[in-house]
Amino acid sequence: MSNTRSAIRTVAATALALSAVWSPLSVQADHQVDRDLRRVWNARPRVVSSSVQLNPSGYAPLAAVVQVTTDLPTRVRLTLLDERRRWTVESGDAYQTSHNIVVLGLKPDTHHSIDVRVESADGRYRHGNRLAVTTDRLPADFPPISVDSDPRRVARGFTFFAVAKWPGARDPLYGLVVAVDVTGEIVWYYKTDLHAADDVRRLRNGNIMITDLGNLAGQAVEIDMLGNIVQSWRPRLRPSNLPNSTFVDIDTLHHDMVELPNGHFLTLSSELRLVNDFPTLDPGRPTETANVVGDVVVEFRRDGSIVNEWKMFDMLDLHRIGYQSVLGFWNAAYGNPTGGTRAWTWGNAVSYVAEDDSILISLRHQNAVMKFSRASGAIKWIFGDHSGWGPTFQQYLLTPATGATWPYGQHGAKITRRGTLLLHDNGNFRAMPPDAPTPAAENFSRGVEYRIDEGRMKVDQVWEFGGNQYYAMFVGDADLLQRNNVLVTFGGQAKVNGVPVDGAGHLSAQILEIDRRRKRSDIVMEIRVSDPATSYSVYRSQKMSSLYR
Repeated sequence: MSNTRSAIRTVAATALALSAVWSPLSVQADHQVDRDLRRVWNARPRVVSSSVQLNPSGYAPLAAVVQVTTDLPTRVRLTLLDERRRWTVESGDAYQTSHNIVVLGLKPDTHHSIDVRVESADGRYRHGNRLAVTTDRLPADFPPISVDSDPRRVARGFTFFAVAKWPGARDPLYGLVVAVDVTGEIVWYYKTDLHAADDVRRLRNGNIMITDLGNLAGQAVEIDMLGNIVQSWRPRLRPSNLPNSTFVDIDTLHHDMVELPNGHFLTLSSELRLVNDFPTLDPGRPTETANVVGDVVVEFRRDGSIVNEWKMFDMLDLHRIGYQSVLGFWNAAYGNPTGGTRAWTWGNAVSYVAEDDSILISLRHQNAVMKFSRASGAIKWIFGDHSGWGPTFQQYLLTPATGATWPYGQHGAKITRRGTLLLHDNGNFRAMPPDAPTPAAENFSRGVEYRIDEGRMKVDQVWEFGGNQYYAMFVGDADLLQRNNVLVTFGGQAKVNGVPVDGAGHLSAQILEIDRRRKRSDIVMEIRVSDPATSYSVYRSQKMSSLYR
């Protein structure tokens, strides 16, 4: 009761104090404050218009652009929600009245709501009308892609890969690039009938570079994440149907194209020479006159002008061949010359080693990886089976430590941030002529990592993962990720009645992310591209930290 009386006395005293200062003047002042507050409130930025356009290019169905116009200069923050996720996208640092904001990460066959928040430079903000966008289902001809994933152990980012379709021979105009998140959900894809797609990598400007081997003469295509072609590059032997095509005065542009720190590009090309005494695999006819194709490493500028070339004909032993060096893979690109062509070296990867300004090239048909100086062209080392190298080349051969085994028909060779050599060992034949080749049914493919001591010219094998169940006769990749996970692409698994073959067979692909922090390497993500009715392959896969840059 005493507490109640005390509260009443306090309220009464407060009322008397207020009545002592209450006057018409104070009421007028309060009205002015109210008007000032209302003016400040009304001075907040206002959304004049907002809209969302899904797939504006027609080639990236899970990408959209949100257009926002405001009466005052603002920045925009979009909050997107679907049935399980919530994420934000911002317009950037500039304050302006017109915004076109790229939205990535939408899922197929899903309704997404978009909250629009605009903010002026003084911190005032307002929400606009909520937008919505519903994506379509994946198209009926989309390849079957299944994924098993442990998101807690998968390296952060998005796994990008391109899919090739083989309705008999390869479809040269089937272009599909897919990105999945750590859960295995498809969150972006690029689908085109203008070109094929093989290697996919991020440029420093945030765009995507795609190499197209649908026609072996090759070309490279730069797209933005909305699916617009920004620029493309074509060689002499490849007519182009693409917009913004830049001519590069080289025969072919194949397999790989990487951006150098100086903004130039490094790629693989080729040249044809008539060789009078080229080796054969026929003991009764050891040499022949043949149309031999050798690789050329090319550095060129964005405008297509050539900076430098390094020719394998001038660097390697022309009389050393592997089992696949006599194949006619280049026939169509070079106009089917009489007697066909010989794919002597078949470069399939090139990369830049900034630490010592060197270039690394993978030569599949030589079962070799070579490192040479960018400045002088001098060979630094040759990694691979020692068979067949002449006396001149013995000084460059790396010597394997006990337990190290050579790769054969390798893909995706690169120097990692740890300074090791990582590659995909397809394993084709596991021998150099004239040694007996290993049959595909008994063979295996693997991702494998080596440590190279250039001072001692020694090589140790430090890790591998693979087996007969993964045997892939062609294409593939291996990349070192965060957490020291490794992404291994077994991209061209050919089988007949379930048995691996080297040659024509039904094609499928597996992409595995391996956690190797424990004694036993564990698969933490498996992506399968497989259809019993249609053959598909995957050239490489790449982990990118963001969909944006």
